[in-house]
Amino acid sequence: MRFLAILLVLAVAPPLFAQKFFHTTGALPAQNSFYADVRSVSGNCRVLSGRSQTDVGWQGYVYDDVTGSLTNIGTTLQGTAGADGLSFDGSRMVRQFFYMDPTTSGWTQLPGALDASTISSDGNVVFGEIYGAPYRWDFGGPLLALTPALEFFGESNADGSAVACISSGGATQPLPAVWTLTSGFTLLPSINNMGGYAVGISPSGDRVVGASRFGPTSSRKAVYWRQQGPSWALTEIGQLNGHESTTATDVAAGGSPIVGYADVGFDEVAFIWTPELGMMTMAQYLSMSGLNVAGWMFESAHVSEDGWTFAGHGRNPAGQKEGWVASVRALFKRGDCNGSGATDIADGVFVLLHLFASTGNPPCADACDANDSGIVDIADAVQILTHLFQSGPLPTPNVQCGVDDTPDATFCATFAPCN
Repeated sequence: MRFLAILLVLAVAPPLFAQKFFHTTGALPAQNSFYADVRSVSGNCRVLSGRSQTDVGWQGYVYDDVTGSLTNIGTTLQGTAGADGLSFDGSRMVRQFFYMDPTTSGWTQLPGALDASTISSDGNVVFGEIYGAPYRWDFGGPLLALTPALEFFGESNADGSAVACISSGGATQPLPAVWTLTSGFTLLPSINNMGGYAVGISPSGDRVVGASRFGPTSSRKAVYWRQQGPSWALTEIGQLNGHESTTATDVAAGGSPIVGYADVGFDEVAFIWTPELGMMTMAQYLSMSGLNVAGWMFESAHVSEDGWTFAGHGRNPAGQKEGWVASVRALFKRGDCNGSGATDIADGVFVLLHLFASTGNPPCADACDANDSGIVDIADAVQILTHLFQSGPLPTPNVQCGVDDTPDATFCATFAPCN
């Protein structure tokens, strides 16, 4: 009976080491070509949509990573480029003047000739244009006209109460902006007032990511803006390996990680940035996280709201355009900051050396975040010492390898004792 009970526990318990994976979308069938780019990604990064080359021309597709299915929607979709926006789980999507969800059969026209640009993660709000004028639409409600004129809608936050956008504002250069239900349009600061682009936004709407122009040419630095009361503070992320132009496109809850792309000649190279690791190519990061991505060149990237799953498109080892999905949800033990396999006084010392002696960033900041506050600071060293000498508790996971279920800015790329 005891053996049977163990088997039952193993049967229902999720496999710990199934947290990491790398999947590819494939492409729609074609005799002489293989091509699948990605136009939009769901909030959980498990549903992708784009276009694929077929024997009868370009066709739109939807890829469901949970089931591994690739569906041709080119015959029912207005246009053949795939959806313009997807909800968190991909159950509702928009494309030009239409939307589709589980309650409808086929595509349903949006009201008032609304040309959709994006949809909120909860699937209840659409942003788009009517004859060039910006509008917001709550499903089942009236259209809301937005002013002033816009050049581009970026991503919406989770509930549609905020959206990143680009405004001309009467200027010769594009201007980064954000629209919120409470404040309307707000122009965001840029480096030397050179203008820029607001592209992505966090689920809560308090972080916006994009790029700021900084010189006489169109060179760009990746940046993020953080809401501080009625104003927004600008922070430069920088440029990938010194390349001329780098743009941030998406950000997880808590403000980290941030992903985007850099212009490298005629190509684009996807990057990831975290406060602990700085900026590196997506290929470097996924490889460092233990995934086999040899031969891949990643060109675009999105990040899930919880910061653990990524998706986009790139060139596979055969040089063909293809979509991809990767999860790097690393297993770790809270308090084992130096990754020795045990929590001891050396971990408290490691935190202090990291903070005050510039010994470098730990590969698993979550392990060092001993109190699960979302940042690594002196309180974590105190928490570790309290745990060791006064039996103070450590937030899970602490005894067995596990994952961090708290959305925050700390991140764990790799943790050797749990690999």
